[in-house]
Amino acid sequence: MTDRERVSRETFASAANVLLALRMSCWVLALPFAKRAVPIERLARLMWCDRRAWRNPHNDLFTTRLACRLTRFSGSNCLDRSLILYRFLGRAGVHPQLILGFHRASPASGLGHAWVVVDGTPVVESAADIETYEPVMAFGAEGRLVHTDISVRNVL
Repeated sequence: MTDRERVSRETFASAANVLLALRMSCWVLALPFAKRAVPIERLARLMWCDRRAWRNPHNDLFTTRLACRLTRFSGSNCLDRSLILYRFLGRAGVHPQLILGFHRASPASGLGHAWVVVDGTPVVESAADIETYEPVMAFGAEGRLVHTDISVRNVL
């Protein structure tokens, strides 16, 4: 079974999953505009959602796959995907961190990347994928800036 088929099957397996997909879809549509109109510090606070729910690793995995699928389908970028993961993993009782970084070899080029870590481990990317980026901002609970000018070794 492909990832696409798995996500489709899981999405329609329960009303709660369908509702999650609808909520995420709204954010997928809104974020391209919001991230251009709102400073990142404020956007991180807006995207934070903490429900203090019991953590369920199966739901975490489904949430991650669904966010990746929806943002890939819409043509959104890593910042959109990471903001959505930050919101919905936080809502699921996970304690995610949103990390923003720039390419180490040429930081002046503006080549940046955004990713989410949970318990010090990147959610979507591998450690090797983000190794070429120098984290410059990290947002934790409630969208609070927790680190600036941090190194990857401190995050991983």
